[in-house]
Amino acid sequence: MAGLAAVPTNPPTESSEEEVSNSEDSDSSDDSMEDKPSDSDNGETEAKANITKDEFWVRNSALKTFLGYMIRLIGSEFMSEDYVFEKAELMGDDKAKELNDKCEALAIKELEFGGLKLRLFSEVLSSMKP
Repeated sequence: MAGLAAVPTNPPTESSEEEVSNSEDSDSSDDSMEDKPSDSDNGETEAKANITKDEFWVRNSALKTFLGYMIRLIGSEFMSEDYVFEKAELMGDDKAKELNDKCEALAIKELEFGGLKLRLFSEVLSSMKP
């Protein structure tokens, strides 16, 4: 084994100035890491945003139903349902509640109107008896 060079087991130590300089650099990099949100923080933020969105649509379900219906009625090639829902979430809780209440009132009127249609249809069918 004469051809192999000996590897020192104790590497040379750095001078004290270099150690201080390197430790300051490592400390400053640690500080900069604290300012950046971690992946788990980002995940928590996204989860909270999703919960907020879900809560928004739970509170305003009539508005969501109405918007979805109208988008399908006019044709989704003009605007996507996702786009409309994202923009609706930005209107704020007060305006959303106001519009949700109007959507609920409209839904009740549509049910009443549907009942009138069925009664009229029943009357028409009854008058057709031989």
